[in-house]
Amino acid sequence: MLKKQDYLSFKTKEELFNKHEKDTFRIWLFGFLISTIVLLALAIASLIVVILSKDEIIESFLVNVKNQFPKEPFERQNQIAMSAYASGPLLLSILPAVGIIIAIVLLSWGLKQSYEKKSFHLLSPWPTTIVCAIVIINVIFLVTLISRPEQRIDLSSASTILNLVYSVLSILVWVIFGREASYIRRVFITYVRKEQQAKFFESFTKMQKDAASGNNDFLNIFGSFKQNENSNNSQTSTSTEENATVVEEKEKSEKTQSATNPKLAKHNFTKNEEEQFKKLLSLPNESLFNIANRLNIYGYEDMEKDDLIIQIIKVTRTTK
Repeated sequence: MLKKQDYLSFKTKEELFNKHEKDTFRIWLFGFLISTIVLLALAIASLIVVILSKDEIIESFLVNVKNQFPKEPFERQNQIAMSAYASGPLLLSILPAVGIIIAIVLLSWGLKQSYEKKSFHLLSPWPTTIVCAIVIINVIFLVTLISRPEQRIDLSSASTILNLVYSVLSILVWVIFGREASYIRRVFITYVRKEQQAKFFESFTKMQKDAASGNNDFLNIFGSFKQNENSNNSQTSTSTEENATVVEEKEKSEKTQSATNPKLAKHNFTKNEEEQFKKLLSLPNESLFNIANRLNIYGYEDMEKDDLIIQIIKVTRTTK
């Protein structure tokens, strides 16, 4: 079985999946699925016991209601006890069962997709979230039970025994299988993000080469920019000469600005990087934000345009 600390030591998620699906991931993920099904069986059994013990539970509530509301008529007292039963034991038995059913369905569907694509990043986060929520509720239940020594635990009650077993088992399921399943999903998501970054850096490297060679496709390396450019060209086709003049003057202004930019002079950029700066300077802020987001540059929305472009160039330089 592969150790947890070695999950991220492979080149691709496909290599990780092919080598350790059987001896590691299958054990944890199907163990989580099977143990969740066991939890569902206990939850349904607890619900059945609550339904079968309806009269007994209502009678116990009725005793408390009579003590609290002695002057109320019997019908009103009985109504309060019935309401307490419906909103208490019955509801608290239904909700976990429904939640676990949803978790099982989502986990099964996620496993089906994962085995088709050979990657566990397709697993839904909801199954582990639901089980974790149930565990928190059960921990509160156990702590409350233990912290009230004046209330004797009736171990002869089937409902009490089921609740105790269900609470302890849910905690074990999360500790043993749930956390591992959640971590496996996050590991494969990390591989997917690395692949996306690698593709983006490859495209960005090509963009830098295009900038150095004066290729006009530089601005179209991002599909959305190309669409915007085509849209703008179609809208301004009636005034091509005027726009060309404006663009030419703007480019001259931006080149002069970049050449004399004191911030740019501090970073010892190569000639190609200076050309890249000029090209990026001509992009709208939205396009630069898109690039910064893909490069995982934090706080880019608060940066000045020159500072953001310089940061983009630095990041792409370190990834070469």
